[in-house]
Parts: sequence; structure tokens; C-alpha cells
Amino acid sequence: MDMARVVAAKGGMGLMLRAGVLVNGLHVGRHRSTRRGAGTDFHDFRPYSPGDAVGNVDWKVYGRTDRHYVRRYQRRSELRVHLVVDASASMGFADHATVSTLPTKLAYAARLAAAAGMLAVRQADRVALSLVDRQVRAHLPMGGTWSHLQRVVATLEQAAPGEGVGDLAASLREAHRLSPRRGLVVVLSDLLDELARLRHARSGVVLWQVLSPSELELRPAEPRVELVDPETGERVPTDAALIRARYLDLLQAHIARVRRAAGSRGVRHTLLRTDEPELTALRRVLAAA
Repeated sequence: MDMARVVAAKGGMGLMLRAGVLVNGLHVGRHRSTRRGAGTDFHDFRPYSPGDAVGNVDWKVYGRTDRHYVRRYQRRSELRVHLVVDASASMGFADHATVSTLPTKLAYAARLAAAAGMLAVRQADRVALSLVDRQVRAHLPMGGTWSHLQRVVATLEQAAPGEGVGDLAASLREAHRLSPRRGLVVVLSDLLDELARLRHARSGVVLWQVLSPSELELRPAEPRVELVDPETGERVPTDAALIRARYLDLLQAHIARVRRAAGSRGVRHTLLRTDEPELTALRRVLAAA
């Protein structure tokens, strides 16, 4: 049986263990840089030049060619990954209309973020974390140690949705000031407001938009529903059958705007559902990266 499914079925399992199961389920190669330098990965040979370390001379090649060549190695580039997780009120929604065991959007985003952080640290990269709503609520700077990863995962595990109206644009600007160096910014949000300015100077950005099946399909168990804005508290009783077609048109138009706006800024956008197995989602977003 797929261990990721076993973990998903055991809600009490810790986030660190869940992240480890997800990462172990991946078959992802290490990213590389074309920069030359000391390292463990052989790249090619070049002719010996005065001043080169004698220890780098390949004597087997010399025996075959009667010429001195030195080995060149490929150095891995250190990737700096900044995880920005939306913890605004709307991320606290959990889909109980279809499958009662589905996590909240925030819990689902936290699981993927924890796995992404673990993957980065295992590859000798560095990771930072910002939890945001109207502002940055919690921030952990870049680090690459196992103890740092444990702090990142613990912060994600304890995250709770905020109150009031979120401001992703302002939060992202603040998060960028806290971690301004070049790297990869991974934003996890439902993006139910307008798309923020996501392309930071000298940074690559990927956007993982997390939505629930009910939000995407509007198929409640009962025809009469009450739509609730979790950020403003506004409530609108309605009949799902009467508004569903218009609702889906508006939602798809919004997602299309998000995707176009992201593409115009060089941001890679992936739509994720909270009923998608986490390992499948993680493979999909990494394949798109």
C-alpha cells in the first residue's frame, strides 16, 4: 500500500513524519550548476596547466595518452527556498460536504510546505518560512540544518488561520524584505483575493493555489446553503442549484485571471485540490518547477 495514503489515514501522525513519508516517496534528482569547482561529481578533463594541484592529475589518462590531464568536477549550487504560507482566515476552510476527513486548506498547504522544506534540506539547500495573513505573522530565516528544519515544521504544525481580511500583497512585500537574497519563493495560498505582485526582484516564484472540492464544484449535501465569508463574517443564504452555474463561471474566470497574471510575471502556477493525495500533488508541483 502507498505509505502516503497510510499516513493520510492516520490524522494523529506528526507533520515531521508525514513530510518524511512524502519525501521518501519521491524520485527526484538533485539540481546542478554548471559552475566548476571542488565537488564529488566528475564533469570532464582539461589539459594540465602549471600551478594545478598534482593530486588532480588523472594518471590513468596519462598512462593511455602520455599527456597530463586534470579532472574537473561539477559543484552543486545551493538553492535558497523561501516558503510563504497563507494563514489567513479563508485558509481555515475544511470540506465537510464531500469527505469529512479532508484537511483544511491551511493544513494541506502546511503538509506540502513541510515536505518541500525537508526535500530542500536533504539536498543540502537552505529553507526559510513565512506565515502570512495581513502581515507576516511568523518568520524563520534561511537555514539548512536538521534542527532548523524541525523548527520550520513545528511552526507549520502549530499554524492556525487568522482573523479578519488578509492582505497577501502586503505580506509578500514584507516577507521579501525579510529574505531578500536571490532564491526560489514558494507561495501556498487559496488566492481568493486578487493576485498579488508575486515576482520579486532577482527571485523565482512558484504559486501553489490550494482550494477545496466544495469551493471548486459547489456540490453541497443539501440544496439550501449559507455562503460565509470567513474574513468578513458576511453570510448569504441561498439555493446552490440556482447559483451553481453562475458561481462556477465566476470561479473559473478568477482562476484563469490568476493563471494569466502569474504567467505574465514569469510565475509558475499550479492549482491543487485538498482531496488530491499529497504525494501526487507534490510530484505534480515539482515536475512543473
